[in-house]
Amino acid sequence: MQSTSINVRVPFLLIGALAFAPAVVLGLTGAGSYASPWLIASVMIASGVLCTVAASLALQASVRVGFVENALVAGALVSSGLFVLLHGVVSPGAIFDATDSAKRVFGASGQLAAAVAIPPLAYLLLLTKRRDESNSWRMMSIGMPLVGVALGILLVAQDSLRALKPETVGVTVLVVLAVGIQVAVALHFTQLARRFGDRYSQQMGLALLLNSGVPIFFYFGGPGSGAYWWAHGLCMAGVGFGAVAIWLKAKEATVVSQLVGSIVTTKPMQSLGIDLSPAVVSRLREIKDPSDPRLAVALRAGEKLADMKDDQRLEAEVLLPIFQTTLESLAGSAAPS
Repeated sequence: MQSTSINVRVPFLLIGALAFAPAVVLGLTGAGSYASPWLIASVMIASGVLCTVAASLALQASVRVGFVENALVAGALVSSGLFVLLHGVVSPGAIFDATDSAKRVFGASGQLAAAVAIPPLAYLLLLTKRRDESNSWRMMSIGMPLVGVALGILLVAQDSLRALKPETVGVTVLVVLAVGIQVAVALHFTQLARRFGDRYSQQMGLALLLNSGVPIFFYFGGPGSGAYWWAHGLCMAGVGFGAVAIWLKAKEATVVSQLVGSIVTTKPMQSLGIDLSPAVVSRLREIKDPSDPRLAVALRAGEKLADMKDDQRLEAEVLLPIFQTTLESLAGSAAPS
């Protein structure tokens, strides 16, 4: 099979440096600080609303077509966006007075925006090691935003819930987990882009990398610091970029599914990376009729290869050429009358 790999190493390294180096430098030096309550409130509310809406649309589209990994990322972005919105609403000195309660919710909601993204993204990494035949991914991707809403209500109502103090062990653990998991998921998507030539995976990886630098200001800087503004600016760009990539991918899958049934989005096919290979999807689209028996043959072949992948721990790109050869022979034959 002709290679369709995308060179993502250079943009990945450049965006990684863009996300982390300036945030650390600004946090350590204190440069770029501008603590305006109304500016913080306006930026956070606007970005929270836009990010939550965009990610919600991406989540709905991914769940509808059954794209597991995209749904989990979208669920993480929705959960984070809700706390970004709360973070802006309670910005001390803007909509509400700078009371202890407002300061408490403001600080904790910022940290929770990073924390609530950890479970769905960690679950995504777990699923890269095994195929999930259940619908637990749906519960995680849809349920985590609901958990976020419940946590937000509890945070507002319960005075004992407070943010972790800067430069403590708790903050260090949160920063390491939040940054590490997002970078790991970003690497996963960029590796998919390199292996299969899927531009949406490339966009997803780079978007998550932009977003991963946000927790840096928990440790280096603080609200209103230069690190705060830098990280949040990249976060807004990353969430918007990622949500659009997820939505476009789901939209494309919907069009393909209308032509060839649900073959592209079945779990065995996703396990093989069928949906990531433009060449394979193009072959599937050559079979015009969703009721064509050749699609059933292709599906059975894909299921057997997926089982082989799991049993023998093979990489998807090793088996994908076999599946494409099967498709070429089917597409080249006449449809049974």
